[in-house]
Amino acid sequence: MMFYGQDNLDSVRRLVWGRLFGQCVVKTREAAGRSVAEAAHLAGMETSQWAAIESGFVPDPAKLRPMADALEIGYDKIAMWPCSAGRAGSSKPVLPPPRDQPGYWRPVLTSI
Repeated sequence: MMFYGQDNLDSVRRLVWGRLFGQCVVKTREAAGRSVAEAAHLAGMETSQWAAIESGFVPDPAKLRPMADALEIGYDKIAMWPCSAGRAGSSKPVLPPPRDQPGYWRPVLTSI
């Protein structure tokens, strides 16, 4: 079993959201019938940059609009993918609870 402190939790959360976002990019690009190279070119990116995003690298927010244009979807849709990807079929976005609200879980390490 692995325990994460608060410092590591942010990096784990970023990793998970990056992977969810990347999966959404892959599925949308494939549905549009585009290759990685073609989508990257349309977005004004290097192929390696696009591939990294599909693999889980969290993109610079400035890249979202060109990516949305390359995928022929609205900017608002691509910006909300990480929030809605975790709960298929639900109209509510999946967001972690704020730190000051009930339901926020934070591991507490104590010595035995």
